Amino acid sequence: MVKSLIPSLALVVSLISCGNNQSAPTNYTQEKTESNTTKAVDYIGKDTVFHASYTIKLPEGYKIDPQPGADNNVYYFTPIDTTVKRGEAGIYFGARPDDSAPSTEYSKSETQGVFLGQTVTWIEYTTDAYTQRETFLETGPDQKIHCWCYSDNPQDLELLFAMIKTIR
Repeated sequence: MVKSLIPSLALVVSLISCGNNQSAPTNYTQEKTESNTTKAVDYIGKDTVFHASYTIKLPEGYKIDPQPGADNNVYYFTPIDTTVKRGEAGIYFGARPDDSAPSTEYSKSETQGVFLGQTVTWIEYTTDAYTQRETFLETGPDQKIHCWCYSDNPQDLELLFAMIKTIR
């Protein structure tokens, strides 16, 4: 009798512990360190340093996803919970940014603004599916910055746009 209870008890304990493994969405993200280990980073509303000495203020519920490349670095600023917020912002540092227009039918408008202390032209593409804003800066020989945000929700687009304008 005791022998038959032990496997049953182990199964119950295992099922209970599996049920408790649900993790609630947080404002943390895992970030690789130079020693290839990961650390949890809390970004809420702080001046968060990325790519040398650039900073951004991320609102609650957003994280940074760095994507280093062989000859460029890209940082995506994304919602932690995409069922609540939609869209993405990003910044590219490198020699060859993607400056192509959407592949579907779109309308285009341009507005002047300031980004990283320079006068820039913000290009806005509106398609049936989403709206995207982007700008380009030349920072040196073969060094460019491409910054963008897009969303299918106008409120989320404005939040993303306000967020990327905090980059310093």
